[in-house]
Amino acid sequence: VFGPEQVTAQADLKHALLHSPALRPIDYRSPAPVILSVDTSYIAVGFLLAQCDPELLSRRFYARFGSITLNDRESRFS
Repeated sequence: VFGPEQVTAQADLKHALLHSPALRPIDYRSPAPVILSVDTSYIAVGFLLAQCDPELLSRRFYARFGSITLNDRESRFS
């Protein structure tokens, strides 16, 4: 059952991710690709912004995570 304890744990996890020292700013001088990934549902949109390691393109350095909830009107767009 999803209750107050789980809501608090989820909020703590969000805070830890958003303020993590592992997050790195995008290096716009680097030739490494920048990745914007977006996932949507009928109630919300989530995203992440990352940059590939120039020495190993399969490795990503995350710069930002975020999400927004959709209002009733926005949720009806396909």
